[in-house]
Amino acid sequence: MLGTTAGPICGIGEAMSVWWHDVDRERPNCTVQSPGAKGKKARSVPLSDAAMEMIDALDTEKDHDYLVINKRTTKPYTAIAKRWQRIRARAGREFRRGQD
Repeated sequence: MLGTTAGPICGIGEAMSVWWHDVDRERPNCTVQSPGAKGKKARSVPLSDAAMEMIDALDTEKDHDYLVINKRTTKPYTAIAKRWQRIRARAGREFRRGQD
């Protein structure tokens, strides 16, 4: 998730749809396309220092358009519900939505 020091302001699905050209390192923010949202408009999301560090640590910029890709298929993720459930189960955590 992308967010500020106050907390996440971008959902997992939105974060998975961010392209490298949407990231502005000078102002730290990114443009989030929200085709599934009610307004279906792009919006600017300010990025915290921690979010920028995570983005800078990604190794997809040279070879892919999206920040987050499935390394096995080399395509962007479309959903992570099953993976989120497996991670949660391994950690012994109760059900929580991805954005919680």
